Amino acid sequence: MEGEILELRKKKYTIDQIAQQLGITVGQVKYRLYQKNGKQDTEQPKNEKAHQTLPLYYGELEMALMVQGPTVLFAYWEITWPVMNMLSDYLNLPYEHIDHAIRLYDVTDLWFNGSNAHTCQEITIDSATDNWFFHELQPGRTYIAERGIRHGQHYLPLVQSKPKATPPNQEAGEYNPLVPRIAIEPNERVKPRWFENFSAYTLY
Repeated sequence: MEGEILELRKKKYTIDQIAQQLGITVGQVKYRLYQKNGKQDTEQPKNEKAHQTLPLYYGELEMALMVQGPTVLFAYWEITWPVMNMLSDYLNLPYEHIDHAIRLYDVTDLWFNGSNAHTCQEITIDSATDNWFFHELQPGRTYIAERGIRHGQHYLPLVQSKPKATPPNQEAGEYNPLVPRIAIEPNERVKPRWFENFSAYTLY
């Protein structure tokens, strides 16, 4: 089975297409890819300078935002096999039949608590999707991306990125600093500026 998955992957099949071709779930495809990557790492001799390729997945629940320009952010994430399995068991649904979504919050100058963002856009995605471009954003604003699922009227967040600010969409003046200075904060402030007081296990 692992050989068939790798052959289809070499042919540029998506994970969803591989699952359909072989008659298995998306989670099973990802699980076998995790195993294959792990075997390659352990079998490679330490002294041998073999050609190394980046693994498709790292087996870690994470999400990140990258700045592409003043109005564009790129998000990528990984949902691990245990999380997929837990969701399927809890909702009694195959993972690919769950309603999947991503959110982008504008949290400029906020201590984000999950519900106090200036704006929030939600996008429905396929279960196999692991990256997304956000276009037509506001320059000079700070954003947080979040990967979650929908169940009925409830939204359940799974993983959240760290804040990322889009750069200003203008040239710096002759006497203007290239990077704005951070405002002076009270000495008694002990939390970091972008502290996130937010639980991924809260339904709302």
